[in-house]
Amino acid sequence: NDMQKELWEKIKNILKNNKLSILLLLLLLFLITFEFPYTISKTGGTINLSSRIESENKDIESGNFNMTYVSEVPATLFNLFIASINPNWDIEKQIDSQESVEEQQFRGKISLQESIHNAIKIAYQTAGISIQEKDNKLYITYIYPEAKTNLKVGDQIIKMNDIDIQSKNDIQQLLSNLEVNSKISLEIIRNKKTYQKEATIQNIQDKKIIGIVVSEVSELVLDPNITIQFKKTEFGASGGLMMSLAIYDNITGFDLSKGRKIAGTGTIDSNGIVGQIDGIKYKLRGAVKAKMDIFLVPAGENYNQAIEEKKKNNYNIEIVPIKNLEEAITYLKK
Repeated sequence: NDMQKELWEKIKNILKNNKLSILLLLLLLFLITFEFPYTISKTGGTINLSSRIESENKDIESGNFNMTYVSEVPATLFNLFIASINPNWDIEKQIDSQESVEEQQFRGKISLQESIHNAIKIAYQTAGISIQEKDNKLYITYIYPEAKTNLKVGDQIIKMNDIDIQSKNDIQQLLSNLEVNSKISLEIIRNKKTYQKEATIQNIQDKKIIGIVVSEVSELVLDPNITIQFKKTEFGASGGLMMSLAIYDNITGFDLSKGRKIAGTGTIDSNGIVGQIDGIKYKLRGAVKAKMDIFLVPAGENYNQAIEEKKKNNYNIEIVPIKNLEEAITYLKK
């Protein structure tokens, strides 16, 4: 007890004699660690796909294919101050969401997995190489706020109205034969258990939907085999176009890069159509910073944004609008 009292007295003396230092330390910790409800985006970077692709073919590229990404930093008071004076850092208020962090992370991971599968499938198809798919699974990755359902993000859909569901097309076909406001039953797997759930069909923008976004993933049997590795912290579908190009180049033996450093962005679907993405200016800045020669970008709004950013900053990089995979391949073969 005497030792404890003596120790406590020493602690009190230290606190008493160092009040200012302790307050400054606490203030510094607050400035460094406390995060405000904002998102701070800045110049992104590039990922060389040669370091991510494992295949049976030797890498014969003279140049390289690169995905691009947006860099974000925590919205601490210090970073908010830097962003307020740095024109290349942008502050946006976070959008309130009813989703949990786990649901958002699940969607990001499944979107990445679906993007990889789409990139592989369309690259092999374009190269004239057949593949086999098995163990196809459908996961709910988003539920609209207006949806009338007890489904959850992460549910795996097995049946709808007692009909086996194997693909997104199966869902669309079933919905096309049903009336708006009618209820449908769904058999799903959640946490390794099977449940019966329901949803109401709604008419939104002249489309019959049940207010969910579904991602489709499967196991692919490939010859030649190829795999793409990603870090646990990486997610999203915006690298689809560049993955499909790198895969196509690898399995065909073409040298599409021809010594050039090629960066780009854009989603890819199972038909090879390139889709719009967010954060185009940060990705373009990252490509310029990495001294890329070419920046492939989805045609339309993303291309217009990229051209505007190039003119404003006088970037020395060739920006090419791309609608689909075959168009990108044709351009790079020139």
